[in-house]
Amino acid sequence: MDTRLEKIEAFLKEKGEKSFRIQQIKDAWYSQPEWDQITTLSKDLQQELSTKFGWYAFEAPEVFESKKDGTKKALITLNDGEKVEAVYMPNARRTKTICVSSQVGCAMACTFCATGTMGFIRDLTVDEIVDQVRYFKFTEPDEEPITNIVFMGMGEPLANYEAVKKAVKILVDDMEIGPTRITVSSVCAPVVLARILKDDDFPTVRMALSVHAGTDETRTKIVPTHKATSMQKIVKWCEDYLEKRGNRRHHITIEYVMLLNVNDMPSEARAFVQHFGHLKDQLKLNLIPWNHTRADMQSSSKKNLEAFQNIVEDAGIATTIRYSKGLDIDAACGQLVVEKK
Repeated sequence: MDTRLEKIEAFLKEKGEKSFRIQQIKDAWYSQPEWDQITTLSKDLQQELSTKFGWYAFEAPEVFESKKDGTKKALITLNDGEKVEAVYMPNARRTKTICVSSQVGCAMACTFCATGTMGFIRDLTVDEIVDQVRYFKFTEPDEEPITNIVFMGMGEPLANYEAVKKAVKILVDDMEIGPTRITVSSVCAPVVLARILKDDDFPTVRMALSVHAGTDETRTKIVPTHKATSMQKIVKWCEDYLEKRGNRRHHITIEYVMLLNVNDMPSEARAFVQHFGHLKDQLKLNLIPWNHTRADMQSSSKKNLEAFQNIVEDAGIATTIRYSKGLDIDAACGQLVVEKK
């Protein structure tokens, strides 16, 4: 499917516009906040293009701002009425991260994640993905540019493979965000992991695997799609991926949501080490305290978190306890959901 920018290019060619005019619009698409700011275009052409092609793939979102940490969540209504959420996260180190969604809902149905309660509704288009970044770029335009993009919002990014791939290329090539500043998360469905491993054309972004367990038994309980794979197969994929693309700046991040008395026991930590310990120099583990949803679960205690971390770190795997931002506006990891009224 063509992006709006590609459709604009075709439209201008049909009108007989010069190639430099097309380039002016391409340059402005990622640097100006609206059609009427492209001063190199005539007022008539501005009006014609703005009428035919919206500046974004959606109307102005409803935005919620955290009173605790400055996080902002955009509730985006798409042109067909479906809704998704995207999150803007400023950091004290003057970095700015955008967490983007790739699907409306999610088919993975992880028991601890609010998005999974929606089920899968549809994939997002390339424009709908990229414009989440463009929107925050133009509405948060202070001196510091957007530094990081994480595909950790609604949906399984690699299940919307072609759109995510094209969106990532646009972020790298046109918005000039380095590939190692972009992280694509996956719940490890074997079909999608196999596809990216074989695709030399997929940008060399960082990969984050949502593992959340040390054993097959535990992972199957909380990640239903694990029935189609195994810890052994996930480890084998990591080995193959790192052999192909791994280097000093290109490690794999393992995401692990910590659930009290579900996956936070020492036995799970030791099992995790047994599986992944030999990759310790090319892995980083993020332990994420579970953020409250309607699920009948509890977040790990501080004692369990630290005990788990100690076991994994003693095996030489770099481990961080990652506390989420935006908790007071339901914008934290695993909390994104749009409920039908």
